[in-house]
Amino acid sequence: MMKGMIRIVSLLCLGLASPGYSQDDIVDTYIRQLHDKDPNTRVDAAQALGEIGDERTVEPLIEALKDEDRVVRWCVAEALGKIGDGRAAGPLIQALKDDYEYVRKLAAEVLGEMGDVRAVEPLIEALEDKYPFVRGSAAVALGKVGDRRAVDPLIQALKDEDELVQQVTVQALGKIGDGRAVAPLIEALKDKHIFVGNYAAVALVNIGDPAVESLIKVLKDEDEFVRQEAVWALGEIGDGRAVESLIETLKDKQIFVRYLAASALGKIGDGRAVEPLIEVLKKDQDWNVRWRAIEALGCIGESAVEPLILALKDQNEYVREGAVWALGEIGDGRAVGPLIEALKDKDWKVRWRAIEALGCIGEPAVEPLILVLKDKNEYVREGAADALGEIGDMRAVEPLIEALKDRDDDVRESAVEALGEIGDARAVESLIEVLRNEDIIMWLDARNALCKIGTPAVESLIMALKDKNEYVLMGAADALGEIGDARAVEPLKKLLNDENEDVRRAAKEALEMLENK
Repeated sequence: MMKGMIRIVSLLCLGLASPGYSQDDIVDTYIRQLHDKDPNTRVDAAQALGEIGDERTVEPLIEALKDEDRVVRWCVAEALGKIGDGRAAGPLIQALKDDYEYVRKLAAEVLGEMGDVRAVEPLIEALEDKYPFVRGSAAVALGKVGDRRAVDPLIQALKDEDELVQQVTVQALGKIGDGRAVAPLIEALKDKHIFVGNYAAVALVNIGDPAVESLIKVLKDEDEFVRQEAVWALGEIGDGRAVESLIETLKDKQIFVRYLAASALGKIGDGRAVEPLIEVLKKDQDWNVRWRAIEALGCIGESAVEPLILALKDQNEYVREGAVWALGEIGDGRAVGPLIEALKDKDWKVRWRAIEALGCIGEPAVEPLILVLKDKNEYVREGAADALGEIGDMRAVEPLIEALKDRDDDVRESAVEALGEIGDARAVESLIEVLRNEDIIMWLDARNALCKIGTPAVESLIMALKDKNEYVLMGAADALGEIGDARAVEPLKKLLNDENEDVRRAAKEALEMLENK
């Protein structure tokens, strides 16, 4: 087969490139070859016509579906599928009874892509084919056509002895979305083959509201995997009828069921879940479940704000940390004061989360965040610098310049980046001083910050080109090239004679950037 494809490509290339040979000539040649005595030539011709995709070839290919060679018929069906012309639907329906199973399989696939309702009854018959891959292709095709006549036959096909046929049948029922399939799909959740259960859950989500009550009942199933699938599906459907049952499921003995229940409640977003989710923060022994409850509270939004503010006073640091995170996600102005107060929390993780939350809230948090730049914990100081950079308020410039002297490398790096984000010229001289740092990360951060400040930094950077420190010279040259101010050209040219090769290269590259601006 591969050799045949190589011949096709070669012939197409030669034919299309040769003078005097039009596309019509090439198509006519291949149509004639559909009647060649050699079946390999007929195979090559069918494949070539499928690749060309000319509508004139449909009728000759339909005729070739009757070829005595089964491989030729298979290639013809494939070609008709690529062309996608509706005239082929009837003949392909006939091909569902072909004596070669792979022709039947391909015919089903092509009919599914065509979506022709005339194929529904013949495809239903194909669900009884003796070969599982034909039955599976028929089920997939019926799902794509989406005709409700197929629902009951597909429900029967759920009992197929082949697991893959069961899987695609479940998916087909989900695509059609008929409520009649709910009860059988609920049973499929309990199938011994895990993927059948997975696909059944997805199918029930596709069906939606009609599946809710049945899925709620399954939350009491003794099989933990069935409960997992039901909880997940209810969260995806998002119907409020499931809230009370999902709240009860937060007490399930199985960790992943509780995890999914918290997630589902967050997706539904009903305020009734707020207090139960806060209880999860206090009592659940698994941190994964607790954090999923936190995320759910953040998703629920406004109705969760007041209970979360109260939770900031909880004795459990995990509860306080989670409440802070969720309040940041919600971004409600009522939380600003309590979050500022949380900056004094005895647990550094709570203070760190409060900084993140306030950074999202913005301007009202600037003064409190400036104070936190003096916190005893380096992670908290680093977070404060990051948050101030994100907010971009000019009040933070002087405190951040002071933070460039912090004893912790990460805090200093965050301060450099924040000053670049704010873009105030007051930071220029201090950032040029940072260029003396031989730490490549710190040097790059300072260089990038100066580039972000841009034009207000140019004069100071030009002055820095007279410095004796090679790192300052390289950083200043780089930044001037990036900023692209013509005033830097002559000072940079003087560095082309510097005794340091790296400095000369930096000056040369900067001048090249200036020329290209």
